[in-house]
Amino acid sequence: MIKKRVMSCAGKSFIYHKPGCSHANRILPENCMELTTEELLQIAGRRPCKCCNNMKHQYRWEEGTIDYYERKKGMKFKLDGEALYVKTDISCWKIAYVKKYEGMVLFHRNSSNMPVDFENPHKERYHKQTDMPHSYTISRYLNYIFEHDKFREAEKSGKTIAFSNKKYRKQAEKRKWRNDAKRVDYLFRQIEAENSELKKAAYW
Repeated sequence: MIKKRVMSCAGKSFIYHKPGCSHANRILPENCMELTTEELLQIAGRRPCKCCNNMKHQYRWEEGTIDYYERKKGMKFKLDGEALYVKTDISCWKIAYVKKYEGMVLFHRNSSNMPVDFENPHKERYHKQTDMPHSYTISRYLNYIFEHDKFREAEKSGKTIAFSNKKYRKQAEKRKWRNDAKRVDYLFRQIEAENSELKKAAYW
């Protein structure tokens, strides 16, 4: 994913900003440059803006998406410093902002029989979600969290659910195949138990 940044071509500060930054909005249109990550690397002395390189700015920038997941997907959110905590029906997640990456890293609550303390989510224990790399948007993580927990919930209930995430769609298909194979195996064992002659015939 290529991140976009904006910088003024006037002056010598070489400070770059995220879209939506109040300081970026002050740059005159004729002086404003839009840059990709690769283009930024070629500029010596560049440095990120302190006002938008943080979770608070990212949260404001994606507040509409967060509101959608809260209203339509039943997620709960708590912003605490450089971390955004997300609670679903079955788990709790931590999206930590890392200034070095100018982006975020995803953490998942460790397995526990205790209910989530969402009043104090920072006290919970988390592990890094290694199959999900750091991201420049919160929305990418929210979609992943929704699909992940929907899959886990389906595993427990045995429901068949359509997944947009390719990984969980494949896992769901494998789970269905295994369950179907188990049912067929059980059916044959029941039939053979009632008729031993059929069991002998099965070897031919």
